[in-house]
Amino acid sequence: MVEFMSKPEEVGSIADYVNKFVLEYDLAMKRGGVAGLSTPVSVGNISSMKTALIGTYNEGMKFTKNGFPLILELGPAMIAYWTGAIIPGGSVANPGSWNSNFPTLPVSNPEEFMNKVITAIQIHLPTISGNIGAVIWSGYIVPPMVNVPISFFDPETIPDDTYTVEYVEAVVSLTGNQILNDGVAFPISGTVEIDEAEESVTIKKLRAVLKPDISPKSLATPEVYNDQNQRKEKPLPIDCDVLREPLNYSYKLSTNFNLANLSTKAIFPHKIKSQAGLSSNEIVCNLKNISTNVIEPILKKYPNLTITSGFRGKPSLSGRISQHEKGEAVDLQFLGFSFQEYFDAAQWIVQNVPYDQFIFEHGNSIWFHISLKKGGVQRYQTLTMYKKKYQKGIKLYYS
Repeated sequence: MVEFMSKPEEVGSIADYVNKFVLEYDLAMKRGGVAGLSTPVSVGNISSMKTALIGTYNEGMKFTKNGFPLILELGPAMIAYWTGAIIPGGSVANPGSWNSNFPTLPVSNPEEFMNKVITAIQIHLPTISGNIGAVIWSGYIVPPMVNVPISFFDPETIPDDTYTVEYVEAVVSLTGNQILNDGVAFPISGTVEIDEAEESVTIKKLRAVLKPDISPKSLATPEVYNDQNQRKEKPLPIDCDVLREPLNYSYKLSTNFNLANLSTKAIFPHKIKSQAGLSSNEIVCNLKNISTNVIEPILKKYPNLTITSGFRGKPSLSGRISQHEKGEAVDLQFLGFSFQEYFDAAQWIVQNVPYDQFIFEHGNSIWFHISLKKGGVQRYQTLTMYKKKYQKGIKLYYS
């Protein structure tokens, strides 16, 4: 957040800042857990938090001379996040109270400001309470992230290999461990379970140290959508003749996304490189294709879209090349969506957006894996992943 605030050219509007702030807050909360039980929040009330924050910042813009007590005024937004938040197997009964006596001397340094915000949050979290089954809990704890480099999203310093705890922790807490497996690269008939013996050595080592997934409450019977729509959207042709070395991460892939958004600035960041028999420019061209034909139409329908993963630098399954490695796949989430809203969005996407493979994935939360090839025939394969098992169709298992 400090790095984002330190680059005013990237903060285009109040909405941009609010979206970033809410994303980082949500990521932090999902790394934590209920005091004594370590159960993390699965769904926070993000939409209400965003609305409250935008109101607070708009009000603050009116104070040009005497300053605005922003940290004090963040309270309604923080409480909004916890009002109606979902804890697996339980609920939040009391969203807590925001300390109105917190000292707020004027600051202009982003790091100093965020340190004060973090302190205020640390005062707020112990006041939240609720229940998990018959157990009454009080207080929420978020451990600090350690060893995370300041230049986390800087392509100049990001390591060639980001399959490390420091770089996967955020995306795994937001989605689940299964996101480390990057799609299914074989035909599905019936139900197929990924054999952990097939996973790469790197993924096995990460699983050994990461927290296990904590699934939200499941439906007794999954809600099922079978795509009967025979009309399939055709991708727009993509011209990649303009691509040149060296790589430029600010290169515009489509109207709203540049190369960094699908690589080094995704929540699971990776540097672009030649691999899987493709040059780096061919991979960028594939990313341009999926950005134009998949992400842009989804963004137009759902502006709360977040790219959790785009290009990836190595395979998760031994001996296989995933579409992430070729720049042909992205993983998406949507700020503030309930599980039902994810299910509804999945139906809209498979009806209105071209794709090669669509996977409706269940972990700590829900996310979409969507791929699109630049050439050849698209499979239009729809799958659901639940408890590491892949099956045909779109099925909602979470309530």
